[in-house]
Amino acid sequence: KARVRQLVAIYESMKPKDAAIIFNELDLAVLIGVIENMKERKVAPIIAAMDPKRARQITRELAEQKTPGKPSALPK
Repeated sequence: KARVRQLVAIYESMKPKDAAIIFNELDLAVLIGVIENMKERKVAPIIAAMDPKRARQITRELAEQKTPGKPSALPK
């Protein structure tokens, strides 16, 4: 958890376009773990700057994880 918090701090301090470049290529499980711990106002411009296909994939994954009774991709 400490490592995820450190990554969150790093990505939240980056320019959205720069973070988006990395998020486009980051492993999905790691990316979801980071995004889930970021502030929404920091995530939104990053997702907006991402490749649309990747942004849809992330959105779908996040929506499925929020569904009651649906297991998360990452263990908590």
